[in-house]
Amino acid sequence: AKLSQIAEAKEIQLRNERAEIEQLISALSLVAKQDRSTPHFRVYKGVEGLKGLLDETLEADNMVRVFIDIEQFVSLLSADYLLHYYERRAKRGIRSKLIWPDCGVSHTVRARQERGDMEVRLSPNFKKAKVGFFSWNNKVGIKSLVEDKLTCTIIESKEIARFYQSLLFDQIWASLPAD
Repeated sequence: AKLSQIAEAKEIQLRNERAEIEQLISALSLVAKQDRSTPHFRVYKGVEGLKGLLDETLEADNMVRVFIDIEQFVSLLSADYLLHYYERRAKRGIRSKLIWPDCGVSHTVRARQERGDMEVRLSPNFKKAKVGFFSWNNKVGIKSLVEDKLTCTIIESKEIARFYQSLLFDQIWASLPAD
């Protein structure tokens, strides 16, 4: 009799533990579903933050889209740093589409597009912009130099990235002359 009481108590304890585990699994699956649909944000500051954003673009599956004032970019990082970054990106087989203002730096670097790893289109209305955009995979990076404070915000969201890439960037790209 005592043995059957112990076995019954263990059975009840096991059922209760199983019910608790099922509740935890259910709660975790809800969190995981919410987590996938909620955009993730990261903010980097200063020149090191800008380098961090560039390093993240090296994880791109195949294409990085960039809309930035290249002269300002070079002044923040240096032409050598930027060219080294382009080399690293090309070695990983990552292509890029770049929209830059029509300026001296853009013509110098634009010669690289003959290699096939980058295409550049020039926008006559984009000089001295304090904001720049990068997009790759499911991410959009926003570089801001407002009030001389450099920040880089990365938003990870499939919906936001697709909207930026397909509707905004690709439409602007198509409106600019190829040469």
